[in-house]
Amino acid sequence: MVAMLQLALSCAAAAPEQRPKIVYVVKMIDEVRACGVEASASASHESSGVSDSPAVSEGGGGALSQ
Repeated sequence: MVAMLQLALSCAAAAPEQRPKIVYVVKMIDEVRACGVEASASASHESSGVSDSPAVSEGGGGALSQ
């Protein structure tokens, strides 16, 4: 994410000659996305403490309970 923001900032440089060429921008976006996919895949294998199962509340007291 930081790399993408840095790339965006370089594209917004005040002087046009300081802005990167589109070929470089496309290459960098591809690299950032590839790293993001790898990071996402490895993060999904780590335990994050978040359950994928739906939450079930106990002792509801909702509209259905009487």
